[in-house]
Amino acid sequence: MGALISKGPKDPTKVKLSSNLMKKIDEVFARMDKDGSKEVDTAEAANMFTKGFGAIATKKFFDDIDKDGDKNIQYDEFVSYFKRVMATGAYSDKDVIGELDNLLTTGEVCGFQTVDEPGSTKKMDPKKAM
Repeated sequence: MGALISKGPKDPTKVKLSSNLMKKIDEVFARMDKDGSKEVDTAEAANMFTKGFGAIATKKFFDDIDKDGDKNIQYDEFVSYFKRVMATGAYSDKDVIGELDNLLTTGEVCGFQTVDEPGSTKKMDPKKAM
């Protein structure tokens, strides 16, 4: 009998991002990080979301990416987020790069599906679960 191959989500810590995707991730992060601090705060992120839903989009963005809950997104958290996106197997590099280009040109955001990292320590707000 042959071995079964899982087509489900991958472990995001083992996902390797392509050089093209990394370039786009770097470009987006640099555009958001206006002060060059290597982290993005809520004001910097809100400046990217220009289509009239800044506060909501910013909150969702931070809920998805800010794994340590310090209200800042560090570069490694940003890269880790895209590893979790790619771990779903639901998106191609072209899909994600296209959405990041859209963010850069229009200020509109896309909510990607993600896979949690094993041993994730981010706490869920019980109010959000209801």
